[in-house]
Amino acid sequence: DPNALANFTANVNKRFSEEVRSVFGGNYFINPTFAFGSVHLPPNVDQSINSAISKRAEVSGAQADLQKAQVEAQTNEAKQKGYNNCPTCAEIDKLHALPPGITTYAPGAQSAVPLGK
Repeated sequence: DPNALANFTANVNKRFSEEVRSVFGGNYFINPTFAFGSVHLPPNVDQSINSAISKRAEVSGAQADLQKAQVEAQTNEAKQKGYNNCPTCAEIDKLHALPPGITTYAPGAQSAVPLGK
């Protein structure tokens, strides 16, 4: 909000003027203002900060990967329990997982199952 920034700047400058007058004991400066500027750190400090941020991001990424693997393991365990309780469901899911274009399913044995796709 431009008005909020303008109000903030005006309040900072008013307070800054009062502080300057208080510190120096009088009005020795005409309308002093406080200017916001960017901070420039020495290259080695800047590099250290960037390195620390990068390492923290790597740790966060590794933690996310671990959580994802744990969820996938729980999902697989639940699927397996479901297939143990419903072997027909497992067979149905196998058929649905076959790539398109396959016309015969022969799962290693004695007879083939025509798919009729």
